[in-house]
Amino acid sequence: MNRAEVCKLLIQRGANPDQLNAERATLLHLAATSGATDVGEILCQAGVNVNAVDVMNRTALFCAAREGHAETCRKLIQMGGSVVIAKTNGATPLAVAAESGSVGCCQVLLEYGSDPSATRSDSATPLILACQNGHFNVCELLIKQGAVVNACMSDKATPLFIAAQEGHSDICKLLLDNGALVNAARDDGATPLIVVAFKGHHDCLRVLLSYRADVNMVDRRGKNAIDWAMHAKREDIAEELRKAQFVCCSQCIYQYLT
Repeated sequence: MNRAEVCKLLIQRGANPDQLNAERATLLHLAATSGATDVGEILCQAGVNVNAVDVMNRTALFCAAREGHAETCRKLIQMGGSVVIAKTNGATPLAVAAESGSVGCCQVLLEYGSDPSATRSDSATPLILACQNGHFNVCELLIKQGAVVNACMSDKATPLFIAAQEGHSDICKLLLDNGALVNAARDDGATPLIVVAFKGHHDCLRVLLSYRADVNMVDRRGKNAIDWAMHAKREDIAEELRKAQFVCCSQCIYQYLT
């Protein structure tokens, strides 16, 4: 006898399918978390609310998406699961699937109408979360499905800024190829180039420079990328930036004279 048959038998013999744990999670939440699609179907047939929420306002669909169970997500949606019910911090099932890097879950959720640019309370979008965690394939999928490439967090950090900060050069290039603004600054004036100079991300630095990132832009403290590289004792980065600065100045002079 498999787990689905055991579940069905227990319900037939009077077990309560609506019982909750200390976090007010239903049995359906637990089944979704473990990817037990067959058990989840039996629980829904027994009357468990597919959109019941726990103390953090998480649904069973949210739990399945967080754990990367794409087929469980599909089944829950087919049984009435909502793709828009968000956790207390505003994170939707798509946001948590993007954050955890589940391409399969993201595909299912987008197929059923999830908004690729829905924001959390801090204005983070699924794309920003995928960029932060280095999930290239998820980023690529979200962009193809219309995610806003230059959407900002509450501090004005863009997906490019987040990817650069974390050192994900492949994602930086993907974003720039799809219209990301290379010099978009955070509230404090820090640009993607400034943050990679400070962090020492060589590959990101070269990607940004190849897309004409402005070496001379300064933040609210009046410091540019070279200043921050020196502050962080990254003399190799500072030297590379000086060379880029020289090339840029030379090109400007040449264009002026001709």
